Amino acid sequence: HIVESMKEVQGSDVTSARDGHSRTIAPDSKVIFSTDRGSSDPQLVGNPVSLLFLNIPSIAGGLDIWNWSRRKLGVAGSDKDLLKASQNFGDGRLECLTYRTGLGFYAEQVRMPPISGQGHRICSGAGPLRISFRDPADAEYQKGTSHCKGRTYMQVDGEFIIVHEPDTAVIKHHATISVLIRADGGGCCGGSKQ
Repeated sequence: HIVESMKEVQGSDVTSARDGHSRTIAPDSKVIFSTDRGSSDPQLVGNPVSLLFLNIPSIAGGLDIWNWSRRKLGVAGSDKDLLKASQNFGDGRLECLTYRTGLGFYAEQVRMPPISGQGHRICSGAGPLRISFRDPADAEYQKGTSHCKGRTYMQVDGEFIIVHEPDTAVIKHHATISVLIRADGGGCCGGSKQ
């Protein structure tokens, strides 16, 4: 694991994501997961290849991966009610899930259960969320990034970013905007007609 933990932070003073990196301005509020096996905190299951954050039910050309991923939790001991949680793009919440393999994410393109729905749900909450990475000198970090010389690959709304030896990443819901949706529930964000 190159990620050490993900925590919800006290967000009342976090006016920008930059503020969320400071544990003085934004102290930890709740541990979402840890990868430290010696910790009593909730543990991330496995060593996933991706960690995705969503606030709309559409990614990669209309894939509704949060809705489809209702079978597996990504944190040991998580409340199973998370598997029932729906997604609403106007509620100010962020949804997070993982995939164990790249193939698991690509299987979503099939759009048919049981092949689709390979994601493991991590959380659904208002955030802000702070991801803490392991120290670059840590053996686990070196093992996880040796193939890419310490780089970590991220993507924000389709834009790729390469980060070298990150310390923390903060994910924060920025704003809610008004949009029109089809009354019949069709379209990419109107929900399914199942």
